[in-house]
Amino acid sequence: MERIEARVLHRPSAVHGYLPEGPRPLGPGRLAWITIQCGAAAKHGALHVLNAARSENRTWKLPGRPGFVFATNREGVFLLGMERSIGLFDTQTHRFEELVSGIDAHTTGTIVNDAVLCASGLVFGCKDTAFRDRKAGLWFLRRRDLK
Repeated sequence: MERIEARVLHRPSAVHGYLPEGPRPLGPGRLAWITIQCGAAAKHGALHVLNAARSENRTWKLPGRPGFVFATNREGVFLLGMERSIGLFDTQTHRFEELVSGIDAHTTGTIVNDAVLCASGLVFGCKDTAFRDRKAGLWFLRRRDLK
């Protein structure tokens, strides 16, 4: 039997530790992840970038609750699913540029959640924010036309 020892790489403060998702690799020794909510009743989340080599973690408060994060080819710019939209968050300007909005608008009480990138786009889901009802959607966003 193989034995693998693990150790805590980073322990976020309690304020940034509620409902974490990810992480996603950003290159050697760097990770990005999100906090869906910054507390049980919070209506906003956060983006985190950890540089393990420097033991440095940067955090950006987001204007809503994110469900997923992916790095882009632009330094400091991330693709986020947040609330009922998908867009780009720029860590320099702290701005979220919506690319697609109104996702799952026909259903009350859902927000964008986990996603997987594929060659022709993005597959993602929505979830019930109360974690009570079986209502959600599975979506595909085409890369070529954002439809």
